[in-house]
Amino acid sequence: MLSCYGSARTYTGEAGTGANDNAHWPKRGQWTKVKGNCGDINIKTNYTRSVRVCTHSKCHGWVTAPKGKWTVIFPNSTKNAEYYLQFKGVNASTGMIAD
Repeated sequence: MLSCYGSARTYTGEAGTGANDNAHWPKRGQWTKVKGNCGDINIKTNYTRSVRVCTHSKCHGWVTAPKGKWTVIFPNSTKNAEYYLQFKGVNASTGMIAD
C-alpha cells in the first residue's frame, strides 16, 4: 500500500459555465472513488480555494484550502466511496489530491 501523500495524484478541475455554476473535479456528471490510502480526502491546491466534497447523499460544507498546503477536506472517508469536488466560483482549480 502506498503512503497517503505518496499516492497523491494531480487534478485539473473543469471551469464553471457562469456566475452560479461552480468549478468541478472530475468533469460534471463524473465521479471519482476514494483510493483508501489516507483515511481522509486531502487536497493541495495551486491557489487558495474554497472546496467541498459532494457524495451521492449531499454536498458537504465548504473548506478553505490554502495554496500549497495539504488540507483535509473530508475526514473519515470510506474506500471506494464515490464523490466529486466543487470549487467555489467559476475558475477551474489545479493541484494534488490524496485519498
